[in-house]
Amino acid sequence: MLRLLGRNVEAAAVYEQYQKDPAADPARAKDLQRILREIDAVVGRVRVQVNRPDATVRLDGHEIAGFVNDGIIRVEPGEHTLVANHPKFPPAVVVVQVTPREERVVVLRVVPPEERTVVVERVATGPQRTIGVVIGSVGLAGLAAGAVAGAIAVVENDAAKGHCLGKTDCDAQGVSLGATAKTSATVSTIALSAGGGLLATGVILFFTAPRKRTTGATPRFSISPTGATIGWEVAF
Repeated sequence: MLRLLGRNVEAAAVYEQYQKDPAADPARAKDLQRILREIDAVVGRVRVQVNRPDATVRLDGHEIAGFVNDGIIRVEPGEHTLVANHPKFPPAVVVVQVTPREERVVVLRVVPPEERTVVVERVATGPQRTIGVVIGSVGLAGLAAGAVAGAIAVVENDAAKGHCLGKTDCDAQGVSLGATAKTSATVSTIALSAGGGLLATGVILFFTAPRKRTTGATPRFSISPTGATIGWEVAF
């Protein structure tokens, strides 16, 4: 039932609990292993390391029962917040983004205020954003080419008028200039249409790309109960 509801992490915990039950049916062992493999293919994992063994750890606001330091925890794909609490020190907080099949290592350091580092996130450019930039650039080039071809069409058409009496009675040069103007106008229309479409596609790909968290450090000035300090914001 939990699997049908999309709560794969909870379902895996129930299956593993059944596996450990002395009364479990041995004939179902292979089926249970297959089901757990299927679940592991769609969930992520987080290996949590805490510098103080007496700290408690919470995942998305809920305390992790039976937490084991450096243990692996299944999580649903997406963003998760881990907090380590200690009665004597400020909490350590890490926000992590996990994808299916991915295993992330999270280090929670519970330290005095003067040694504290603040965890932040930075967004890295993924393949979809790179593709969006490339397609958008091609679109811009197409728009530029279309504008140039359109300008040529206008110039050639104006020049052709000087060699024509009315719209149809033209000398050889007028006919040639008119043909060039029509060709340039056609090229301009195609280039502008294609360029506009590619630019729109590139913009959509860029702004809809999934965000990936990366590590990094940024200078940070902070004020703690013991005074003002200069440190670093660190993303894990």
